[in-house]
Amino acid sequence: MSLRGWIGTPIVAVRLLVLPASPSDLSAQLASAGGTPPAGEPAAWSYDETFDELLRMSPRADRVAEVSNLTLRRDVARFTLQSGQISLLTPVGGRTVGAVFRGKGVFSFVPATPIERERLRRLEKADFLSAPFSELLLVFADGTLEELEAAVKFAPAANADAARGVVKQGLELLADEDSRTFEPDLMGAFLNGERGELFYAHVKRSSGGGPLMFMLNPNELEGVRLLSKVSRRGYSRRSEVVTQFPLRGRPRANGLKGERLRQADIESYAIDVSLPPTGIGEIGFTASATMRIVADTAVGPWVAFELFEKLKVDSASWEGGEKATVLRGKESPLLWVLLDRQIRPGDVRTLRLHYRGDLIDRFGDFFLIKSSAAWYPRSLEGRSLARFDLSFTTGSNYLLASVGDKMDSTTSGRTTRTRWVTPGPIRNASFNLGLFKGYDVQEQNAPPVTVMVSEEAHRKLSRRYVQQRNMRERVGARPHRLNGSTTLRGGAHEEGIRFQQGRTQSLRQASKALGHDSAGHGHDRVLQASGGGDRDSVSDPDQPVLAGLCPPREKAGHAVASARERSRTWVTKQSKDIGNTWGG
Repeated sequence: MSLRGWIGTPIVAVRLLVLPASPSDLSAQLASAGGTPPAGEPAAWSYDETFDELLRMSPRADRVAEVSNLTLRRDVARFTLQSGQISLLTPVGGRTVGAVFRGKGVFSFVPATPIERERLRRLEKADFLSAPFSELLLVFADGTLEELEAAVKFAPAANADAARGVVKQGLELLADEDSRTFEPDLMGAFLNGERGELFYAHVKRSSGGGPLMFMLNPNELEGVRLLSKVSRRGYSRRSEVVTQFPLRGRPRANGLKGERLRQADIESYAIDVSLPPTGIGEIGFTASATMRIVADTAVGPWVAFELFEKLKVDSASWEGGEKATVLRGKESPLLWVLLDRQIRPGDVRTLRLHYRGDLIDRFGDFFLIKSSAAWYPRSLEGRSLARFDLSFTTGSNYLLASVGDKMDSTTSGRTTRTRWVTPGPIRNASFNLGLFKGYDVQEQNAPPVTVMVSEEAHRKLSRRYVQQRNMRERVGARPHRLNGSTTLRGGAHEEGIRFQQGRTQSLRQASKALGHDSAGHGHDRVLQASGGGDRDSVSDPDQPVLAGLCPPREKAGHAVASARERSRTWVTKQSKDIGNTWGG
């Protein structure tokens, strides 16, 4: 599920709240602190109250209507309510945003393109849907209420509560009660009092098969989405996207690189990270992030960002030092920020956030970043570009590589501090940390290169190759897979030995190879040979490849290329893979 217009009188938000396991009344806390809601079209001042009202939505006994052949059209979807009873749901923030139907109906859906029809055919065995249903939940921020009131006459009824179970089941895929998280675009519309085209339907089929979920979201480029196949993962429920495409008449605009059309974004970060060793050999994580929040269209004042669920926010403040209101449910993937007013194109809000948490796992001499993308707050788009100024404080026995150019490195006692700055906007920022040995290589007509080598990774990889060779000898010559990618037919152990003998020459060749691929950049480069880190930055832990050691040739007994050429191939590939990071 994805992970939203006016300028009012500025307010000062003076309290930070990290949501506890049991709900608290944020409105009362803000009132006691002297805050007042922003001027303009009303926005829900309390996240807690809005979330609770959404989860408590139930059929209203005084707003029930008999329905006969009523049709609701939303883009390529059509809901025909043939016969039955429809009830409006209890309001959220004084506004009706839901309805529930029980009876007989048909949900029709025709994908817009041949590719999407093929996708539907694979999953639903048809080019288009015409699915009878017995129950239907609608959640909306559009004109559905006015459309229903114009078509039917609502009146009191005694049996409205019979549809309560339909509402509960339908909301399970929009809300998570434990983390107090709701679908962010719908939640943003309800918090900010917005009207638009947002529309969600949960369809319970009467002819067998699982439920269908339809969403119309104008905040996304591919704003028409059909989902099905609900499955449970632990305590949560997940659904699968059947097909997704743009709204009719709204193709991708020239120059649009992301998948979202409306959101709060972050144009630059200055992040100071501390990675202290703990008493049991683990690595801690605390960070202070200064972010410049912008938008290319009017959004807010409530805006949402992603942040790894294991990280906890300690404090937040604006550029002038005033405390900022941020909301974060227990292990929620979303961080909600209340701006002092709605943000518009050209406006900038600078937010400083202090946070910490369980980010890095250690496995022997190897370190794994649990979230390489959301270890800092980021927009819901995920593909937005930003500039990064990153500072890291680590133990001096560890080597660290980050995106950008290394601007400074100082060691004092057992602590090392490095600073890395990207020369231009990039999509993702990450880093690698490990017990590496660094080899500095400088060759004529090539940029300087630091190759970070894990000796333990070499030994473990060599042992792994030996195990593969022994398995081949036991079961025959059939190829075996290593990490799902490398085919081994023998000679691996010998290759490990050749690598050890040719390492020095390989490092020099690595510098030259990188120089050919990134000539003209003139920036210091850092390569990680193997071990540790995360898959979205310099290396991929699922496919450990060493500088100077590539997989053996296919034919058994065939002599492989020299370590020099293997190193050249590896470094060239790595430099191309992360060219956006190094070259901006």
